[in-house]
Parts: sequence; C-alpha cells; structure tokens
Amino acid sequence: MNIRSVTGAYVRRARVSAIALAVVLAAGLSWWDADAVQAAPQARSSAGAAPSCSISYYLPGDVGSSPTQATLDAYSWQIFLALNAPKVGSSVSTTGDNPTLWGASSSSTITPTNPGWSSTDDLLQQVTQTSAPPFGSHYYPIECKAVKNYKNYRVVDELNKVADNTFEATVKNLSGSPAISTNGKFLRYEILLSPITFNTVVSNQWYLQSVLNILTAPLSFPCGVQSAGGSTASPATPGIGPFTIKNAWMDATGINAARYHTENLLVYTLAAQSSTGKNTCELKKMALVGMHVAHKTTTQTGWTWSTFEHKANAPDCTNTPAPPPQTPPGQNTACPAATAQKYNLAPNSSSTASQFQTCNTTPNGNGSSSTTFYANQPPNATQGYSHLCRQVPLSSGYPTAYAQSQACNTATGAKSVWSNYVLISTHWFTKFPAGTSCQNSASLLTPSNTTIQAGYAPQVTMNDGKTTFPYLANTTMESYERSVCLGCHQQALTINTSGGSNTVSTDLMYFLQLEVPAAPVNQVAGKSFQPTALAKSHRTKK
Repeated sequence: MNIRSVTGAYVRRARVSAIALAVVLAAGLSWWDADAVQAAPQARSSAGAAPSCSISYYLPGDVGSSPTQATLDAYSWQIFLALNAPKVGSSVSTTGDNPTLWGASSSSTITPTNPGWSSTDDLLQQVTQTSAPPFGSHYYPIECKAVKNYKNYRVVDELNKVADNTFEATVKNLSGSPAISTNGKFLRYEILLSPITFNTVVSNQWYLQSVLNILTAPLSFPCGVQSAGGSTASPATPGIGPFTIKNAWMDATGINAARYHTENLLVYTLAAQSSTGKNTCELKKMALVGMHVAHKTTTQTGWTWSTFEHKANAPDCTNTPAPPPQTPPGQNTACPAATAQKYNLAPNSSSTASQFQTCNTTPNGNGSSSTTFYANQPPNATQGYSHLCRQVPLSSGYPTAYAQSQACNTATGAKSVWSNYVLISTHWFTKFPAGTSCQNSASLLTPSNTTIQAGYAPQVTMNDGKTTFPYLANTTMESYERSVCLGCHQQALTINTSGGSNTVSTDLMYFLQLEVPAAPVNQVAGKSFQPTALAKSHRTKK
C-alpha cells in the first residue's frame, strides 16, 4: 500500500543587499503580469512604507520578538526563498530555475550526495520494528524501479491532498476530491520532512503504532530558536526547528514551463486509481503549483503555517466566503466571469464552458460513476475539470502578504521562476501565554473556543461585511474545503491504549495519526488497515 496524507519575520536589515519596494496596492496590476510588477516604480502603500525583500540567503529560526502579520509574512518569504535555494548560503536563481534544498529541478537530478528531503512515504514504507532508513533515502515501488535511472528521481503519487487508501478523508471528513487542471491532468501531492522533523520521528520511534499507543502525554517536536537562524543556517542546524513541506505538482504538458519550478518526478498511480487495474509508474516533468510550509518555533509553539501558490492557478473570487455556520462549510461560489487570462484550475473565455464544474465544487468523475476518478483517463467531458477561485481576494483579504509578495517578486526578477509564486498568507497564533515553553500547544488552539479563535491570524472579513474569521486556503490543496489550518491540525490525535480510549495529541502533525497506522510495519498479516473507532468519531470539517 502506498501512503500519503499532509510563518514576524527575523529581518536582518543590515544584510539587505537588494531592496525592492512594493507596488501601491491600488495599482491594479495583474498577479500574472510579472513584467509589470518588475517595472513598477518605487511606491508607498496607504498603510505606510512598502515592505522590502532581500533574496540573500537567510533561514529564520523563529519569528522575532514582536511579531505582526506583516513581519510574519516577511518571515514566510525568507523561509520560502531559503528552502528553495540551491544550497545553503546561495540565493535562488534570478535568471530561471534551480534545484532546491528539499529537491532537484528538471535540469538537475537528485544524487547520493544531494538526495533532497525524504517524504513521509520514504520513511514509513521502509521502517521496520528495529530499524529506520537514513534521512534523504527514498522509497521506490517495484513499477518505478523499472524506469531507467530511477534513483535519480523522487516519487509522487497521491491524486488528492489526503489519501483515501488510508481512510484519511473518511476519518477527518476532509475532501478526498482531486484537482484537475485545464490541461486535463490530476495534481499530485507529497509531504516532505526536514532533517530535524525526520530525525525526531525516528529517534522516538513515532513511526511505530505500538509506541504511539502507549504514550501517556502529548508528544512534542522541538522548537526553533531565533539565534539558530542566519545566513549559514541550514534545515539541519541544531535549534532551527522542524519544517514540514507539502507540495502540489501539476503535469507540465502544454504549459509554459519556463514560468514554474519544475522537476522530473516518478509519477506513481495505484491500481485502484487506474482504469487498467494495474499499478503504473511514469517519469514526467512536473510543475510546482502549491506549497505549504509548517515551522515550529519557540514563539509559535502551535507552528507557523505559510502557504504559497503559483500566480496562474486561479483568479480571486469576487467576494469573501459567508460567515459560519454555512452549508456546505467554507464553500464560496463567487467565481468571476471567464476572461482571456489562462489559469491552471479555471476556464478562460476560449474554454468550453460545459467542461468545467460549478465554482469550487468537486468535478464529475471520469470512471464508472460521478465519484470515480482514473488518473490514466481524460477528465469527464461534462463538468469534469476543476473550476476554482481563491476564496479570499488577495489584495483586500491579505494586504500584507500581497505587498510582501510584490516586493519579493520584484527582488527575484521577472526572469526568475520564483517571481511567479505568491504568498497567500501566514497562519499563526497571537495569544500564546507569555513565557510559553516549547510544548505541544494543541490544547490552546481548540477552534470551538471563540476567545481562542479570535487569536488565530489573519482574520478575514466575511461577505456580511462585519464577521471576521481566521480563513486561509490554497486552491491546489484546499480546493473544495476551507477553514483554519490551526483549528484543523489541532485535532491530530492518537489513541492511548494504556488508558483505554484516552487520546494524546501528535503536535498538530496529521501524518502521525493518519499514515502511521497504515505503514507496512504496523499491519497485521492478513488484515487491511481500518480507521480506529476513535478516529471515526472525529469528523470535524476542515
């Protein structure tokens, strides 16, 4: 069984080597018009001085002593630029693409000395009761081993953000629906673990269900500290804190790949997701279209949650979502009219309208029923393509992230692929008690507590013009479900069997709850994985 489940900035002004001032927010520039953004004159927004952005390498260890939404968004961009740098101390390319700290590029493969990060699959498919693979190792299904030079590439597989084969959509009532791009391809997903995240799991043997089941207290990952960050800090530097990345990839067929970070990847399709009923593996050029970055720090023990996506994914919705409660939860059907603009997940004026599903609604399946999807078949000709819009308009809903993205897009330059990515926003928590130590803070983040909920940032004004709600979503990964990163991940739990039905928190990391039970090492011979009764009972919408 192949398994998949799943942001103030420490700005060193003395190290700023390239100052880029953001465009006035009211300028109305298209997010996809990189050349216009690059050529924009110096400006100041109505909120004051526009943010600066340096592309010089700097990896933060924490968010700073007096964080604000603006400094959190600057911090998120520092992390994005550092993790996507070709090596520690080097900046991202200003003339094109480059390999990253966590992976390769389509012109540079992984190697034994530069293997990139391991995914949750790489870890959980290879562990045994007595051993675990080293960080940087990769797991290859049999079908992928048949591809020439397969060890030069990583494997991606899942057709949706959560894996139905591990009952994740069922367990958490999350959307298991795929996103289908305008080139007729399914997006694929992966979760990558930084060295500290990976080694924390391994050293504690949290990959064993038997170990998780006897915990008597919430498990806790270490926290990043500000002093550990810097121009020579790496994701493996002691004190830098754990990072987890979730990537969304799109088949590069038929797109202008020069505007994307691309990587040649082994695309693995399970038999159940193919009309042939057979597992397959193909080497394909894939384009990065979405990225979540989670980072646990001393100041933000509930982790920071930064989400980026490609400018060409989808247009902004014409309004913000309705305030809760609403039915269905989080859905916003305010997609704008199609224009000449080409998007990855929305129609344009030359598209065949009948091919696209209703705004922000799961497309029709292409298999034996409207809910069956086969990755090897073209989408359903009738409402079989995704029709998405960003739930919250970027410039009005997330103004500091919008301005920071313009500054950083300018700093990287129009020829850099990285100038085509935008920060949607940074999710963080404003109300941790003073002096909070590095702990598992899930209990402080209960979304049903309205006082606590008011501490989630950013707060977005809903379409009634008065209700605020901590809304954040990425069109590639929360395509048909929307809400609160912290509120969702707060529910990541495992059963404490020594106490019967007692539970312990897995420190907001879902893969420990949802993927570990399905790992081969945790399977009982002759029995397939089934969700626990406890997990079945937690059906809170994300």
